[in-house]
Amino acid sequence: MRSRLMRLHLLGAGVRLAGGGAAVPPASLLDGLVEYYTLDEAGPGTRVGDVASYDLTDVNNNMVGAGGKVGARALRGATNKYLRRQTTDLQFNGSFTLAGWFNIDGATTQDLFARWSSGAEWLLYLRAASPYVFSWRVKDAGGDVQVAEVNIPSYRAWHWVVAEFDSSGKIRIALNNATATEATFTADTPFHSGSSETTVGYAGNGYANNSRVDSVTLYNRLLTTDEKAALWNDGDGLDTLTAYPDRSLNWICIGDSLTSDYLSSVPGVDRWADQASALLGGGKYNDPTNLAVIGKTAAEMLADAPAQVSAYYAPGKTNLVTIWAGTNDLAPSGAVVADLQTTFQALCETWRNAGSKVLAYTMLPRNTGAAGGNQTQFNNNRATFNTWLRSNYTNFADGLVDVAADSNIGVSDTAYANTTYYVNDQTHLLPAGQTIVAGLAATAIDAIT
Repeated sequence: MRSRLMRLHLLGAGVRLAGGGAAVPPASLLDGLVEYYTLDEAGPGTRVGDVASYDLTDVNNNMVGAGGKVGARALRGATNKYLRRQTTDLQFNGSFTLAGWFNIDGATTQDLFARWSSGAEWLLYLRAASPYVFSWRVKDAGGDVQVAEVNIPSYRAWHWVVAEFDSSGKIRIALNNATATEATFTADTPFHSGSSETTVGYAGNGYANNSRVDSVTLYNRLLTTDEKAALWNDGDGLDTLTAYPDRSLNWICIGDSLTSDYLSSVPGVDRWADQASALLGGGKYNDPTNLAVIGKTAAEMLADAPAQVSAYYAPGKTNLVTIWAGTNDLAPSGAVVADLQTTFQALCETWRNAGSKVLAYTMLPRNTGAAGGNQTQFNNNRATFNTWLRSNYTNFADGLVDVAADSNIGVSDTAYANTTYYVNDQTHLLPAGQTIVAGLAATAIDAIT
């Protein structure tokens, strides 16, 4: 067993169920757990089995990771991209359960997860119909295929699918913890269990997976209603081998127009904080409280901080505060960088002393002409501030988001002239620039929460 599995045993406490359900000991979700695939790997290569090391081979060494539901990433499928395990160690001889998260990005028939030889021993796939459906197909010993299906309510959204074979004579499939669709499995022709290979994204019939797959569990038994509710976790999902995602995270954004929805082509979507939330897989990272205000200086944010701490700090929760400030302090001619350093540190300390985890951001270049600034002075002050922050942030913050170190948007004093990343005001970021910030932010947030 791997260390992640051991950590669940050490937790000891029961888990909270959404909607007031009864507590289920986390360890019960280990009973009969044959394998668990987090699918968190970023690039090409093997996908690790975290229970029994039943790893999946990247057949053409071209799989990629994408935004996940549970954890940082999911598996992204495409034509000629699939995983395979050519052994019998994922073979079932009685009741079993497949549960996982699937995000349908392409409305075509596509294989998702299967055991396959000359035909499907069992197969979960998206069937092109009207409406499209998740189809669960299980072969009996006589070679006949039994089918249970459930309609897909929406594309490009995460759906949790539970597919079961019940040796008493039923197969079932359920979506998003709703009531299962059930089909009779002929009792006198038991489940066919052969020497098939396990595949993700392809099952020998040419239907490539053009979707995302995340957090797949395989059990050699049926799950109880409470156990399914625990894995569903009110739509947030569950890392089976650790604990519930901490849904009590209180994420607060402090800043100026670089953090607010200013000039976002799709407000609430393109903004770096929303992109970071999506990269982190949503769940506890959803809907940060954005207190950023266009034109605000760090000095004004510090003045506002006591009231904001009182209003928005949440005792008993994990409070995360991202602070990106200072460009408006240094833009005017005559600005003193030492004053900003003192103010910025005090701003971070105000939130941190209240119990928050704080992430501090370095400063990007800008054209200060519109602000009546001295460009050379701003460039020098920016360099001084960033050097100081990199050397000293650990004294008043829990992490650093070093946007100024990015070669596309931050290193050069004239990076603001790059119209791929910057708006033509040469200060604010286009969605492509916000994407860079989002990636850096997501990495830093994941590290401290």
